[in-house]
Amino acid sequence: TGGAWALAYFTTFAMQHFPQSRVLESEGVDLVLLAGVAAGMLVYSLKYRSEALSGVAIFVGYATATMGDVRFFTLLSCALESVVILVLVYKFKWLRMLFVGILMTYGAHFLWVMKNMHGAVSADPALTAQSFFLLNGTFLTLYWAVFTAGTHLLRKPEDEALEGRLSVANIGNALLYFLLLYPDVTRFFPDQRFNFVMAVGAAFLLLAGVLYASGKGKLFACDAFLGIALITAAIPIKYMTLQTALIWIAELPLLYYAGLELRSRTIRAASLLLFAWIIVHYVY
Repeated sequence: TGGAWALAYFTTFAMQHFPQSRVLESEGVDLVLLAGVAAGMLVYSLKYRSEALSGVAIFVGYATATMGDVRFFTLLSCALESVVILVLVYKFKWLRMLFVGILMTYGAHFLWVMKNMHGAVSADPALTAQSFFLLNGTFLTLYWAVFTAGTHLLRKPEDEALEGRLSVANIGNALLYFLLLYPDVTRFFPDQRFNFVMAVGAAFLLLAGVLYASGKGKLFACDAFLGIALITAAIPIKYMTLQTALIWIAELPLLYYAGLELRSRTIRAASLLLFAWIIVHYVY
C-alpha cells in the first residue's frame, strides 16, 4: 500500500514535470493535486497507524521531488512533505520519522541550492544574487521553524529519554539550517553576518526562556547552549580582538553563575569551554 501511494505521488508529479508524460501545463494545478495526494497519505496513515507505510510514501515523495529539473516547485513540494511529517510525528510520536524528515528536507533543499541558486548567481550575479538568496533564506527559515516547532511541541519534561532525543533532533536541525544559510550570508551580505548569527542565537535563548517557564530539562539546556554558543561566536565578527576578549571575560562568571542558579550542567560546561577557548585563542 505504501508503494501504491508512492506511485500515486510520482504519477501526479509526472503529469506536469516530465515532458514525456505531461498532461498539465499549470504547475499550480499540479501542486493542488500533489496536496491532495499528501492529504490522502496523511489520512491513510492516521487510520492504520503504520509508520513503515508512511515512511515509504514520504521517502519516495522526496525522491520524486528531486528528480528531473529541480526548481521553485521542488521547495513547495518539500515544504508540504515536512508539514505532513510534523503532523505524523506529533500525532503518533514517531521520532524516527522526525530525524529522517529533517535529513530529507534539508537534503532536497541542498540539491536545489546546488543546481539553481549557485549556478544562476555564477551566470549573472548582478541580477540574481539577492533574489535567489532571499528565496533560499525564506525556505530554509521555514524548514527550521517547522522542525523546531515539532521538537518543542513533542516535549514532555517528565520523560528524560524523550527530551534527550528531541535535543539531538533540535541540534541537527539548527546545524543544518546554519551550515546551509550562513555561507550565503557571508557571500552576498557580509555586513550582515553579525546580525544573522546574533538573531539565531537570540531566537534560541527566547525558546529557552519559554521552556524555563514550563520546567527545565534537556531541551531547555539545548536551546540555552545553542543560544549562548551562537551569540559568543558572533562577538568576534563585529568587535576587535581586545573588545572580544573583554566581552568574553565578562561573560564567563555570568554564564557560570547562570548554570549554578538553573542547575544546568550544560550551561556550566559551556562556561568552562569558553574559558578553555579564550586560553587557546589568546595564548597560543
